[in-house]
Amino acid sequence: MLHGLTTVHLASADCWIRLDARGNKAGVDARFSLNGEHLAWPVDPSQGEIDYPVVDASPHPTVVSTLATARLGHRSPGCRGLRRPPDGTVTAHH
Repeated sequence: MLHGLTTVHLASADCWIRLDARGNKAGVDARFSLNGEHLAWPVDPSQGEIDYPVVDASPHPTVVSTLATARLGHRSPGCRGLRRPPDGTVTAHH
């Protein structure tokens, strides 16, 4: 599963801020802040999750290819992101 964060450059502070679009709903605090990052869910290394705190000017070609060939509309119960259904195609959460 891959979660992409949106980044914005704040010229006045000369810094990049990562924004997590999965948050700011009941029980999820992912508010914008200049004083620190607020991800919707913490990274869980015990589940094999990795945080790459890098801002790339262009998305990785594998991400672009996966999204371009995804079959939209399939959603498993409780899915918060991409899920591989039994037929093997990658689909996106709406």
